[in-house]
Amino acid sequence: MARAEAVVDYGEEEGILLNLKDLAETLAPLRARFHVEQTRARAALHLREGLRLALVGRPNAGKSTLFNALAGEDRAIVTELPGTTRDSLEVRCEWRGLPLRLYDTAGLRESQDPVERLGMARVGPLLEDADLILHLVPAGEAASAPVEVALAPFWAKVLEVRTFADLAEAPGVAISAQRGDLDALEAALKERLLGGLAPDACLGALATDRQVALLDDLSRQLDLLLSLDAGCPPELPASLLQGAWGLLARLTGEDRAESALDALFSGFCLGK
Repeated sequence: MARAEAVVDYGEEEGILLNLKDLAETLAPLRARFHVEQTRARAALHLREGLRLALVGRPNAGKSTLFNALAGEDRAIVTELPGTTRDSLEVRCEWRGLPLRLYDTAGLRESQDPVERLGMARVGPLLEDADLILHLVPAGEAASAPVEVALAPFWAKVLEVRTFADLAEAPGVAISAQRGDLDALEAALKERLLGGLAPDACLGALATDRQVALLDDLSRQLDLLLSLDAGCPPELPASLLQGAWGLLARLTGEDRAESALDALFSGFCLGK
């Protein structure tokens, strides 16, 4: 870090440079460690606040049946009539060791019914806030076009789940909520939301929104540093390293600037 300070402040006149190869060898294992901590921190945050799951699909895709199965009680009305769920339902529960905040949403389709359209309009904010969106598609069917349009801005956090798997074969995450066959969903949730970690492995991890955001910023900063090549301006890696140092200080609550300056002036005859 002291050398980074020197490059930024005195590099041109003193001929001080950062060796990118040495820097990469030092930062690569740190980046790997931060990736693990990112996963643990995000998982710990989910476990503390509850995993926000939005169930989305066309009418009669099995959303309410799955909602009730996960909640462990009949909270949503289940009928064969399309459009039964016209408003969003929310419930907090624990399912197979996972604390959940479930949202059952109105089925998405073309409709002229004003009440049904109002329910569909309320789906958007829930998708925005959800940690993961379960796109329910009946086994043997193609995905509904209106649903895919609604989900387009959120594809990074969409998990397609094939329902009614007892009636037809289906690839990927296939379930039958009516029969209680939900093992594939449990495995997928733990992989997507806990990074494959067991809940106990997340104990002691950083777990506030601010800490997770700082870890994300720090990881991006390290990714930028590791992507630099020899042709970049010499002050760029030093500046990025300073930024990463500042993020680390905010994350740990320590002021590292003074120690860096002490090393700077003791290691180089600068500014004297």
